[in-house]
Amino acid sequence: MFDLFLEREAKKLSSGECNFLDGMRGSHLRLYEILDVKADQGFDLRDLWDDRRVWVRSAWRPESSRLGM
Repeated sequence: MFDLFLEREAKKLSSGECNFLDGMRGSHLRLYEILDVKADQGFDLRDLWDDRRVWVRSAWRPESSRLGM
């Protein structure tokens, strides 16, 4: 799929974009739908490829971002 995209679209992309995409060739990309967001906790996703749900915990804590903490 990746090679097909590059074959069709490479002429429309800059050399930097082509280099970036070529570097990403071995990576695994997926498309997710955001189902729910809970402030300071995380968010619930649905994998659009296989319909699995995934919970992503928030790594950012507002209390730790204050000066002196």
